[in-house]
Amino acid sequence: MAALFLIALTSTTYAGGVEEPILTAPVFPQVGDEFVYARFTSQNNLDADKRKWEKHYSVTEVSPNGFTMEAEGKSRKRFDGSGNLTEYRTKKGKVTSYSPHTSTFLYPIQIGDTHKVSYTKDDSDGEVQFNLLVSVIGWEDVTVAGKTWRALHIKHEGSYTWQGYVGKTSTDEWLAPEARWQYILKDSFWEWTGGSKGVIMGLVGMKLK
Repeated sequence: MAALFLIALTSTTYAGGVEEPILTAPVFPQVGDEFVYARFTSQNNLDADKRKWEKHYSVTEVSPNGFTMEAEGKSRKRFDGSGNLTEYRTKKGKVTSYSPHTSTFLYPIQIGDTHKVSYTKDDSDGEVQFNLLVSVIGWEDVTVAGKTWRALHIKHEGSYTWQGYVGKTSTDEWLAPEARWQYILKDSFWEWTGGSKGVIMGLVGMKLK
């Protein structure tokens, strides 16, 4: 069991207000890199919050066309040449595909950038159509177990359509260059018939090659 990382967020700005592109091309993790994520029930007091479960991912393949991460040989994620998710396979073999892909990265990335994205999520429950606005919010300090990371805050906000139902959805994620541009914290929310649901994921362990 990995030790729990403490996560705190405070806003920061560029010196002199200069906004430079911070990433002009994809940066992939390396084969053998390991990332441990846990799900939390609340973003408040993450240090005291009980983790629901924990998943350990290892990078197994890297090429100019993308990379693959596997969770202890049980599930698998595939990312394209821009680092966007294209497929998720569960340990039982259930496949979720994203066409053309989810979208976090559009290069070069610059503070204040926004872009619209539409994609389809397809699995055994049927197709879900997403229409989102992706916004690059800015750099924030993320302190994890006493270590302060420079993390880029990106927000995805819009709607999804599933079997005729249209609901609101949003995801905030913080990406750290020192973690090979993987997310440190991700907070997702969506409406559905009869209520709403949220999922909070945090990086609780990491080992880079």
